[in-house]
Order: sequence, then structure tokens, then C-alpha cells
Amino acid sequence: MLKNVSFLLKISFWWNNFLHFGDTLHNPEATALFRKKYRQHNERVQAVIPSERLLVFNLKQGWKPLCEFLGCDIPSTQFPRANVGHADGKKYAAEYAAKVKSTIAYIFLFGILLFVAVFGVKLTGS
Repeated sequence: MLKNVSFLLKISFWWNNFLHFGDTLHNPEATALFRKKYRQHNERVQAVIPSERLLVFNLKQGWKPLCEFLGCDIPSTQFPRANVGHADGKKYAAEYAAKVKSTIAYIFLFGILLFVAVFGVKLTGS
């Protein structure tokens, strides 16, 4: 019995951490850390890759630097800007988080019901 309670405590701690993961993404300290790591990664890449083989590219620059680097013609179509302001990513992340939370809630509920059913049978059987 003690082993099962320990298992349930571990699940509840994990569940609590999972629910607060989204808060980390909106935490200014975490955001600053993520940006710092991102910049460090970029600096490392620029230090390791020879400049003639590396394109440091900002999407705001459009087709020209990308096509020049790749040695191809600039397309006649306008440079795509469909996901301005990360709107698609934010929407997808919110939908995904909601699905994951509900799935985990169902799994957790099923586990509790299974636990109660198994112990209910053992207790009534003894």
C-alpha cells in the first residue's frame, strides 16, 4: 500500500510541475535566460562556421540576401510574411497545451479509477 501512495505522490508532483510549465514561458526571468542562451548559441555558430558558408539572415531582409547566398534568381512572388507576430505559433501552442492537459487529466483520472477498482476488489475479497 505504501508503494502505491508513493507512486501517486510522484504523479501529483509531476502533474503540478506540468501545470506550471506554461507559466515559465511568461516569466520575465526565464525569457531573459532563453534569449541569453539563444544569443550564445548564435555567437558559437558564427565562431565555428566559416563566414563564406554561413548566412546570418533576418526575415525582414526578404529574398535578396537569401537568393544571393544560394546563388539563385530572386522569385517574382512577394516574400512570405504569413506568421507576423508569431500569431500561428501562439495559437498552436495554446491548442496543444490544452489538448495535452486534458489528455493527462483523463489518464490521471483513469489511473485513479483503476487504482480504486483494484484495491476495492482486494479489500472486499479479503
